[in-house]
Amino acid sequence: MVRKESHVGERVLLFHSKLKLFPGKLRPRWLGPFEATHVHPHGAVEIRSLDTNKIFKVNGHRLKHFYGVVCKADDIDWEDT
Repeated sequence: MVRKESHVGERVLLFHSKLKLFPGKLRPRWLGPFEATHVHPHGAVEIRSLDTNKIFKVNGHRLKHFYGVVCKADDIDWEDT
């Protein structure tokens, strides 16, 4: 089994495990980005929400690295497209 490693200060996405397949089928499966604040032994990671600054502990297997820029629909100028 390959172990995913997260580091403090790294931006990560959290898998949305409560996703229902039929209602809202096109919802994103990954939430975030979050910032890893503490990595515990045996795979637990504390992450901080960038929007609300709340810190909570999750299983490291539910995280993946975030390599992009967040773009919200409100930021797009739809008249130019």
